[in-house]
Amino acid sequence: MADNQISSSYDGLHMPYSPEAEQALLGAIILESDVFDKVIEYIKSPDYFYVSLHKLIFKTMTEMVNFGGKIDFVTLLEKLKQTGSFDETTGKTYLYDLVNNCPSISNAEAYAEVIRDKYNTRRLITAAREIIDDATAGTEDTSVIIDSAEQKIFDIRQGNEKKGLERINSVIMQTFDRLDALNSATDDSMKPVSTGIGDLDRVITGLNRSDLILLAARPGMGKTSFALNIARYVACTAKKTVAFFSLEMSKEQLASRLLSAEALIEGTKLRIGKLNDEEWDRLIPASDILGKSELYLDDSPGITITEMKSKLRRMRKLDLVII
Repeated sequence: MADNQISSSYDGLHMPYSPEAEQALLGAIILESDVFDKVIEYIKSPDYFYVSLHKLIFKTMTEMVNFGGKIDFVTLLEKLKQTGSFDETTGKTYLYDLVNNCPSISNAEAYAEVIRDKYNTRRLITAAREIIDDATAGTEDTSVIIDSAEQKIFDIRQGNEKKGLERINSVIMQTFDRLDALNSATDDSMKPVSTGIGDLDRVITGLNRSDLILLAARPGMGKTSFALNIARYVACTAKKTVAFFSLEMSKEQLASRLLSAEALIEGTKLRIGKLNDEEWDRLIPASDILGKSELYLDDSPGITITEMKSKLRRMRKLDLVII
């Protein structure tokens, strides 16, 4: 039970934690079992606690709640005895101390926030050390190290997002705000983006924010050409920012297809380079239109989802992603 003796907010490695907050939260849950439901949105796993004994206690509490049990001093003590890693003699005294030294049950959520913040700081310190180790090892390309570093930080930030049940009246107000934005004459940020194909827009109501659309067909049916036509329309006509990841075609091949569609020139002619004067006259303005659009192509072989996310996060503005 060496972990019971806590005298500093930092250990030898300068990892921050708050023993007072951890003890106060556990004591509050023992005193009032319903507190657990209020703080679980902040404390998502026993790992949020730094002291190993506190991890064990919270893990046991979680198991009790998951199986429909109620938490109090007696039931928790009996459950901890069954773990085999709990010293009954000193542990019983420690549970008494948790209960007797809890400052306030009503402040349990505040204690949970402190624990969560310390946990995230520890994760940040660990991530920073891993980034330094990766950078100094010299075994990976710099771009890979940067992508890995961005993902580590992003994972920490994403873990802070807290969503829960929301009353219908609040959701309705958000819906009215969205409808108001959709009908705004000056702000089109919430409006769906047209694909450039009227019949398709009528079926799917355009490309809406946060939509995930799967385009499926047998090989050689024109999926890439179809997706490129949508990308070209959204970027050139709708003036939106588009990122296009190709896992099978090079950027040059994609650009050739885009030029072919924009200039209305047969793709075969662009591949062999035999164009007449009229076609050259159409090709130059077509390249100018495409060149001024916010259309970005990526043909990295074997690119992973993590790498894609890393590249997309670097873009300040993004309206459509096509893979």
